[in-house]
Amino acid sequence: MKRLWHLLFAGSWKELLRYKSFFLLVLLLFLLDKGLRRVFPLDKGALQLPQLADLKSNLLAQLPWIANDFFLAFPERLGGFLWQFQTLLLLMGLFLLKQAISLWPSSDLRRMHRAERESFGLWQSLLALRWNQVLWDALAVGLVVTLGVLWLVLAFFAGFFVWDANRHLAGLFTFGLLAAAFSPLAMAAFSYSSKLAVLSRGSFSDKFRLYLLLFWNGRVFAGSYLFYSLRVLVELLFVALIPSGVLLFVENPFLRFPLAALSATPVYGFLKMASFKFFLVLFEPYPLVQAEFALEYQKIKEA
Repeated sequence: MKRLWHLLFAGSWKELLRYKSFFLLVLLLFLLDKGLRRVFPLDKGALQLPQLADLKSNLLAQLPWIANDFFLAFPERLGGFLWQFQTLLLLMGLFLLKQAISLWPSSDLRRMHRAERESFGLWQSLLALRWNQVLWDALAVGLVVTLGVLWLVLAFFAGFFVWDANRHLAGLFTFGLLAAAFSPLAMAAFSYSSKLAVLSRGSFSDKFRLYLLLFWNGRVFAGSYLFYSLRVLVELLFVALIPSGVLLFVENPFLRFPLAALSATPVYGFLKMASFKFFLVLFEPYPLVQAEFALEYQKIKEA
């Protein structure tokens, strides 16, 4: 365990300082994220979601109404929302964003850990991607999205039965807890899909057999769930809440966006590097990954 934590923390920062341009990639992805949100706008009015300004003054008093509205009216509004053309654009934008923030950095990290990455190799990492890797990643993402939708449907019905029994807020909390419980598994699945996609070895089926270990191998599942539970909390605080707070409360337009970007970039870069290190440790027993990163595993053993 001590070796693992040393590799994740000290090893990750050492690699980040060696390949400083990786921070630039993370910053570019932050900017791309904001840009895609403008290109693929989401019409939240179709879902009639309550606004934060309407809730923050008396949130506790609003919760019973939110629960009633969620279990009675929200499914019908969601069905109508899914048939909008804007929703298709949104899904396309989210997939492009996933490829940018996951597949591109994974390609860069793969080249780093194979000693193929020069001091500044961001563009080469992008050019190294192939269409079959994007296709494989799309299929893997489709699998986890399908599982996530099924889980959320079950969570909704579980919450509905609790709520329907006594019209109590416990129903809303039941749904929220069940939905949150799936998030570390979903993040692990999205992360591993890109890391396996960029491997130069192995067929489609070989990679899928490794990918499915997340769902039926106890060691891979438990280790992934613990690690990505921690990552969800760290990312929520440092990559989502703090930058959002800066964007909301810093009034100076020349400071607002740079501060938000600079607050998220080091942490997100570290999380990307640490996640790749964890992937190497977790999948070390499997020949496909072992052969791809033989040099890196040799360095780890000698350290």
